[in-house]
Amino acid sequence: MAEQLEPYLGSSTPADESASGAPKRNLAVASTVGAVVAAGLLGVPGFALVPDAGWAVVSTVALVVLTAMETYREMPDEE
Repeated sequence: MAEQLEPYLGSSTPADESASGAPKRNLAVASTVGAVVAAGLLGVPGFALVPDAGWAVVSTVALVVLTAMETYREMPDEE
């Protein structure tokens, strides 16, 4: 009976090396974007040149890209 259920249980092998680093990479990218946006909004010289709406666009694009990368990574391989 267990053999019939095995296809529905997913893989029991550990994640490959590239996937295991993804959450740490995503956290690092999100933290960096957050720090840069905060610097811009707080008026740090150089970063203050970008208007507030520009920082909204930067943070939104970063979130969309990270979400798209994570979604693509979790898609099943078609072999």
